[in-house]
Amino acid sequence: MEDKKAWYLGERAEQLAIVYLSRRNDLVITRQTGRDLGLDLMVTLTKDGQYTGRVFGVEVKALRSHKQVRQDSSDEDEFQIEVRQMGIPKEIPFPLCLFVFTMDNDEGFYKWIKSPIFELNKPSTLVIDETKTFRRLSDQALDDIIEQINNWYENRFKIPA
Repeated sequence: MEDKKAWYLGERAEQLAIVYLSRRNDLVITRQTGRDLGLDLMVTLTKDGQYTGRVFGVEVKALRSHKQVRQDSSDEDEFQIEVRQMGIPKEIPFPLCLFVFTMDNDEGFYKWIKSPIFELNKPSTLVIDETKTFRRLSDQALDDIIEQINNWYENRFKIPA
């Protein structure tokens, strides 16, 4: 049975996501308004204060308690979380992350919904990730997310040799 959440929990989780993302000075965060399309935040990457045209999306969810997070792996930063995701249109042409925050301790976790995949000598692709495996959200994790997105954009149109 799905936990009925107070209306402000989603808002609070979204604000926590903005706090994390705004720790970097090369990101412009835009809240998406209107119908819930599975995309709460649109994030634009900048370089030297200039827009690059590189974007990614973030869906944000709230959990009442960290007790809903299970660590099932020997990796101390890997967790299993059951959350309901909105249907993601397959045509979204950019990377998309899911951020989950626990309301009792403000801890954050993330996973890719549309993961940017970059391999040498192959064009970049986006892969839908349907696993329930999350990683702990931290400044380093955010740096890794941005690096992965930049690599994906830089190699999107490379033709294999």
